Amino acid sequence: MTPNLCAQRLCPQCGGDAQGIPRDAIAGMIRANAEAWQHVLAGRDTRRRPSPGVWSALEYGCHVRDVLRLYDALLVLMLTVDGPRYANWDQDATAVDERYAGGSGR
Repeated sequence: MTPNLCAQRLCPQCGGDAQGIPRDAIAGMIRANAEAWQHVLAGRDTRRRPSPGVWSALEYGCHVRDVLRLYDALLVLMLTVDGPRYANWDQDATAVDERYAGGSGR
């Protein structure tokens, strides 16, 4: 089982650094991020991709939603299972399955 690549190093798309976030800053960062997404997703052209191969604001919003869901599930495993094993998460497959481009509300 392999952990998510972006949890191990800088995300090549957004520059996110999961390992560089101090533990006591996580809750505030998530709240601030959720607030920022409200403004981004209220804008125009949220489905428009700025260039081929680059997700739209809506697709990135769906991705952030799913990353937070994943981290919640991983945290539950860490707190409830001795020696938990984590399945690999394929963000590209999730983007297709969850219809990011169409703005999945799941």
